[in-house]
Amino acid sequence: NALHFISTYHFRPSLLIAPNRPKFRFGESLGAFFLKLFNLVIPRSHKAIKVEDVAQAMLQEGLNPKVGLHILDSENIQRY
Repeated sequence: NALHFISTYHFRPSLLIAPNRPKFRFGESLGAFFLKLFNLVIPRSHKAIKVEDVAQAMLQEGLNPKVGLHILDSENIQRY
């Protein structure tokens, strides 16, 4: 509000799935494994999401901004 932006977006994805990382990340791999294993019982707001899907949501919201503050969690991001 102090900066007087017409629209502000906060994207809050859960675990990001990124292909071909240059460095192996054990914790991230372990988290992705368990999220896939329990995919049917995990709420949509906590499911892992591809970085491409987050980028697509950011692009769409940037091209069609709405006035106000908008917070998009993983569940909302997955709708794109």
